[in-house]
Amino acid sequence: MLMDVIKKALDLCQPLGLLWIGLFVFWLWLRKQQQPKSARCCLVLWSFMTVTTCLPFGNRLLASIEHPWRDIPAQWDSLPQGDVVVCLGGGVQPTRQEIIGLNMQENSDRPMTAVELLRRGRAPLLVIGGGAFPGQRAEAEAVKEWIEHWHLTTATVQSLGVCADTHDESVKVAALAKQHGWKRILLVTSAAHMNRASAVFRKSTGIEVVPVPCAFISTRWPENWVHLPDVGEYESCANWFHETIGWIVYRLRGWI
Repeated sequence: MLMDVIKKALDLCQPLGLLWIGLFVFWLWLRKQQQPKSARCCLVLWSFMTVTTCLPFGNRLLASIEHPWRDIPAQWDSLPQGDVVVCLGGGVQPTRQEIIGLNMQENSDRPMTAVELLRRGRAPLLVIGGGAFPGQRAEAEAVKEWIEHWHLTTATVQSLGVCADTHDESVKVAALAKQHGWKRILLVTSAAHMNRASAVFRKSTGIEVVPVPCAFISTRWPENWVHLPDVGEYESCANWFHETIGWIVYRLRGWI
């Protein structure tokens, strides 16, 4: 019991917890100073922070765009044969500080899933996308080198080089599809990103796109509905916001 109390107290000492407490204390002080307008503004900020970090609000938002793909485990063994597996970037960051040359991040399930599809014989070729990082190699080149160095697959691995965004990746894959006569691609990306990614790839390539989502973040039934400020909830909100705005922008630009 005592250890739980200590742990909760330490959680509140984190920057997010201190900010949450600070806003509440500042609201009380403004009320005492009889500054109702400022107090209301402070209360709105504190309430927004409470909803986005202390309740499963972000989790539910993210679940709304991950939910359509939750039945993928039942389909892994029945995925169709493709001409190529396309793995979108965003899962790793090239670095000279790590012995493998890569810093595995939250979406590192992407290259892992792509390699597993190759291991299961779903396609003879892997195409890797990704961006660039200052002072580092292109993400796609780093992942390609890692896969080949570890002999993770006997399939051919090809890099798309530096891509500006998901649309840029789709345009480059469309050119390769036309050149090689591909009819079906297995598209690997995070579940939260799959709606936008699969739509833009279908528009750009004009061929069949089989979604293979991974890196699920949200949960259907959160264990704790009320908790101390959690940065994970905030990140879930940010991911949902990024994908929602991204969909709107892509739609306005005619990319989907």
